[in-house]
Amino acid sequence: MLIDMDFLATNYGVVSIMVLLAFVTNNFINAIIVRFLGESWSDSLYTGAILAQIGEFSFIIGATAYFTGLISEYTYQIIISTISITLIISPLWIFGP
Repeated sequence: MLIDMDFLATNYGVVSIMVLLAFVTNNFINAIIVRFLGESWSDSLYTGAILAQIGEFSFIIGATAYFTGLISEYTYQIIISTISITLIISPLWIFGP
């Protein structure tokens, strides 16, 4: 309910890049950690994909930063859009084609 669809339509390029960066970066970091702990690359990449989305607690952190004046409305909308989209498409990222 926090997603501003007009903002998302206007800034789809920036949001898409942020979502891709979030998934790839989180997947890579988690996969490296799990691999370091002794799992195979296959299991490491799968675990990384499971943990790649941005968690719900980030909504609270973003809202706190916005309402205390640390970030602008634009940045807040980018955060809300990115978190929401990562949560929505996470099953597709995990199970893939």
